[in-house]
Amino acid sequence: RKGSASSPLSANTALMNKLRKAFTIAKGEEESASLSKIGQALRRLDPGFDPRSYGHASLSSLVNALKDKLETTREEKGNTVMVRFKV
Repeated sequence: RKGSASSPLSANTALMNKLRKAFTIAKGEEESASLSKIGQALRRLDPGFDPRSYGHASLSSLVNALKDKLETTREEKGNTVMVRFKV
């Protein structure tokens, strides 16, 4: 029942666990991680990872659909999107 309209994407425990693991790898000692580093970590954890499996064309779109769990900020320099889990 992937992508059922009744439950939010953040209710997908497998996806959230994968994202949290990738986030932990990507952030190192920091509080937030760049979207690109999270993407790299996701591909290392799961070479078959594809945001389209969750109804999104890009990782950026997928992360934006998880606003209830994730916070994104765009750095002015270099246009880097930083992501962190809401506490």
